[in-house]
Amino acid sequence: MEKTVLIVEDEYPIAMDLKFMLERRGWRVIGPVATVAEASSLLEVELPSVALLDVNLGSDLVTRWLKS
Repeated sequence: MEKTVLIVEDEYPIAMDLKFMLERRGWRVIGPVATVAEASSLLEVELPSVALLDVNLGSDLVTRWLKS
């Protein structure tokens, strides 16, 4: 089974550091994306093995998204 990870992070340098670090360790990265809407769109296409979520995405809280 392929290891896939969705990265949802609105700070570009952090998102790219996570992406490169995970790819070097054999993960296939989905994203990164910076908004809940972008993450939702990706999840309609593919479900990752795991997800790394920034709690604060601009003015949106990812926890509010998880409850819906």
